[in-house]
Amino acid sequence: MSSLTEESSYLNRMLEAGKNVGRGKMTDKYYQENFLNKGQFVCNPLLRLSADDYHRFLARLSLKIRREFLLKSTGMTYREVAKIIGYASHTPIQKFMGSGSFNTKISQKLIAQLAILFRVPPEWLMEERITDNEWVTYHFHHLGLEKKKLISFLEILNNVKDTEVWIRNFILKGVNPDNSLFLRVECRNGNFLVEIFNQLGVIREYNELLAALNSKFDCVFGDVLTAIPSQRNAAIICIANHQIDFNTPIDFRKLDF
Repeated sequence: MSSLTEESSYLNRMLEAGKNVGRGKMTDKYYQENFLNKGQFVCNPLLRLSADDYHRFLARLSLKIRREFLLKSTGMTYREVAKIIGYASHTPIQKFMGSGSFNTKISQKLIAQLAILFRVPPEWLMEERITDNEWVTYHFHHLGLEKKKLISFLEILNNVKDTEVWIRNFILKGVNPDNSLFLRVECRNGNFLVEIFNQLGVIREYNELLAALNSKFDCVFGDVLTAIPSQRNAAIICIANHQIDFNTPIDFRKLDF
């Protein structure tokens, strides 16, 4: 069987399994043991390349399984996720992700951070049933961030060491006070993936950010798939450290300007 045929077979089994979770013999436990814990099903790139399939698959999963699937899809452990988003301990993340319910005592900041990390609306980490397919950015305001000017944001990137690995979130002030840019920034050893979570409507601010980054880094422009088929996040890969390759996400699509 060819590699492409095998991938297609895995994808079909993933989608079928996700559709049947909670029905008959396909209990959450059975799905975990026979699908979720099998690496090829979690990491199958074809699923991440089809926005509609990816959306349907996640929406069919129970809340507990959806959380676990999203975390496993990062390829990181609880400890690695905690470290990369800035937590000293992985315990709060593990408790939340491993739960099948929503505890109101859970920090809104943690939920916002995980939703941004996974590129899903926060409701997808809190509600059993997915009923709303709207892309949102309100959870950035739960992060306690101070809005930054573009020049201050560029200074942060310029001062990053080649040994740093992290994912942080930023809110940039727009020229128009009513506009802000909501950013997810992934740093890998001095190289960056700068991702804009806004929907369309802040073209001037985006163009200014793009021009500023392009003046300081070797940039590749594109977008990244999210769990909402209608929303692809504009994204800019910024290369400063040419000694280390940036591991481009499988769902990053290069665009020509």
